[in-house]
Amino acid sequence: MAHLVRNTSIGLIFALSGAAWAEEPPPSGNVPSAALYSKLVEKARNGDTDTNYTALRLSYAQSDGYDPYSTRTHPLFEDTWQALNAKDCAAAIAKSNELLRIDFTRIVIHALRSDCFEQLGDAANASRESAIGRGLAASLLSSGDGKSPSSAYVVVTLNEEGFVLHQLGVRQKQQSLVSDGGHEYDLVSGTDKTGQKTSVYFEVSNLFAGLSREFGALGHR
Repeated sequence: MAHLVRNTSIGLIFALSGAAWAEEPPPSGNVPSAALYSKLVEKARNGDTDTNYTALRLSYAQSDGYDPYSTRTHPLFEDTWQALNAKDCAAAIAKSNELLRIDFTRIVIHALRSDCFEQLGDAANASRESAIGRGLAASLLSSGDGKSPSSAYVVVTLNEEGFVLHQLGVRQKQQSLVSDGGHEYDLVSGTDKTGQKTSVYFEVSNLFAGLSREFGALGHR
């Protein structure tokens, strides 16, 4: 699955993920649900340090606003990016607020917001957004190693897939969909940082389940 990565945000992304590699997300003892997603988003917004980001991510796939392919958030991302390019952090934060109301799992957005808040002299919100980004990145990057279907990265949006590829330094050449053990996987092939051929597996059952729910809802209208 193709994904657009903004090269100019590399520094911010690495600032988040560098710390995240050493973090272990708390174990999830909760069944993913829309209600749990709302609860955990509120905890993260309040700066709660015990927020379970794995449960938050997985529960996003059960939420009514689930947007796995950025159909609704892409225009808001573009608006946010334009504001950043115009050095208008106030506008960028406002637009990103709209985006996060749809998809709170966007790691890069939290990184950008942290930088903007810092530029505006708001250290508390800058720290909070950085912590959210690190928590989400830690959960995602520790969900697997991508070397096989059994150890695939578990993603809930296409943006997460792109984030992992970016962190691994993989340049995508092709993608194929494979099934194994009742789950769906994206197999992304390309080259690594040294130019060697490599492949990465992503478990994408959440994305397909989300599409099925959307089509089912359309069929009942």
